[in-house]
Amino acid sequence: MKAIGPFHHIVRKVVNWLEYKFIFSSSMRATVELVNSASSQKRENILAFMTVRNELSKLSFCLQHHRSLGVKEFFIVDNGSIDGTYEYLLEQSDVTLFRTNESYRNAHYGITWVNFLIHKYAQGRWALFIDADELLYFDGMEHEDAIQKLVHRLEKKQQTYFYAPMVDLYAFDDLRISEVSELEPKYRELNNACHDISSYKSGEKLANELFTLKGGPRSRLLEDQAVAPNLVKFPLIKVVSKSIYIGSSHEFYPPRREVHTDYGWLVHLKLGNNAHEHHSDPEIEKEHYGIGAERRVIASGAVNKLVTGDPQAINFNGRKSLNLLDEVIKGRI
Repeated sequence: MKAIGPFHHIVRKVVNWLEYKFIFSSSMRATVELVNSASSQKRENILAFMTVRNELSKLSFCLQHHRSLGVKEFFIVDNGSIDGTYEYLLEQSDVTLFRTNESYRNAHYGITWVNFLIHKYAQGRWALFIDADELLYFDGMEHEDAIQKLVHRLEKKQQTYFYAPMVDLYAFDDLRISEVSELEPKYRELNNACHDISSYKSGEKLANELFTLKGGPRSRLLEDQAVAPNLVKFPLIKVVSKSIYIGSSHEFYPPRREVHTDYGWLVHLKLGNNAHEHHSDPEIEKEHYGIGAERRVIASGAVNKLVTGDPQAINFNGRKSLNLLDEVIKGRI
């Protein structure tokens, strides 16, 4: 594991502080149009926040999964969808829907919209920030109101945020998953997905005493790219004054130093068999990180070659599969 020098940490702190000041100011000035409010709004609800554009094929699974965890309210910004996403969200009684046609890139990849909404609606509350192709997994998720029980557990341990690195699945039929209406058949389809084991490694140690996750199938997919994908995420956080995300849910500021015994995973469904179709619009791709470099690789169809890349890849078996990676973020592998 390559050591990180003190100078690197100082530079990173300065850059993060400057970025924080700029994004905080931009977030407080952000404007999104309120279209429709959720029918039930309660103070005890944990709120989920998302930005979407043409995510109709993924939204049903994402919403159903997080509803099954006990999420009862979603705050979603639609950024000019034309595939039926906007109309679908209008029909969801637990969604407070906003829209904007502003540049996703100029909004710091949607972060300013999310920060604005989190500060307006979730001060002093727990907020979940996810993408439409992410599913949150954690210990105890099979129980009723699991996410509420998770939050109570975190508060007892004085954790104010939740580390859940991304784990990419691949070689699964995402089209079939979108066509199935019930949640359990979607999970059964997902059990056909592949899941890397040997290509993940521990990275830098974090302030919560856990380690970053490196590698995985996207690193193999992007081996010729200069920047490896960032798998660090903090999707669940207790919102306090002036605390904002500065890099999607990859990073928030000001940082909080606390030891974590509870952590989870974000199962990432970006690399399905039909991923190339979802990433084939150059006008959308140039709005993303690195002007869509990673998404262009996916659009080329390279994803379908991943299955031969790791001889130790196994089929996904929910939390049991993710348990195999626990030692990695504990820095033992």
